[in-house]
Amino acid sequence: RKKMDYNEMYKGFSKEQAEAWQQEAAERWGTETIADANKKAMAMNKGEWEALQQKGEDINKELAMAMELPAADPKVQKLIKQHYEMIGKYFDLNPKVYGCLGDMYVSDERFTAYYDKYRKGLATFLRDAIHVFCETA
Repeated sequence: RKKMDYNEMYKGFSKEQAEAWQQEAAERWGTETIADANKKAMAMNKGEWEALQQKGEDINKELAMAMELPAADPKVQKLIKQHYEMIGKYFDLNPKVYGCLGDMYVSDERFTAYYDKYRKGLATFLRDAIHVFCETA
């Protein structure tokens, strides 16, 4: 059972880019939160990590196809619950933090670009659906 390592976690990115993200994340959420997130990731084996990455990919594609529906639609909220649970595997999550994360998907152009590559407007749709989820969680 091969555990994850730092290089696999940031596969496809330069060491400098990975370190910059770690630093930025620590400044934003605190070093303890990031240390916990790294610990969770490193506890996964490569197969678990890849399965989690694939789960995120699948959820994003399904959300992109569901964008005609209202954010509060039960089908959308079921996907958001899956998204919440998937994100929760990376770090400890609660509805307040998840709501802030949703806001960041729109306020940080890097996140917006990531989600909007699935479908233009997905970042905003995701944020809105996350807010509905958090209000009822």
